[in-house]
Amino acid sequence: MKTTCYLADDSYRKEFWTAYTEVFGEGPYPARTTLVVGIAGDCRVEIDAVALRQRNQG
Repeated sequence: MKTTCYLADDSYRKEFWTAYTEVFGEGPYPARTTLVVGIAGDCRVEIDAVALRQRNQG
């Protein structure tokens, strides 16, 4: 799994990291890129996630 996380302002970084670790638990965490960018509307955070599910081998 890999996530690309977009924050509307760098001041959200600490709060975001706290929420991220609550969702994904005690590591290992997915590969992640975090960027501070302009986000449309009133959104503070946007996350794009890509995951691969392996097929059953049986």
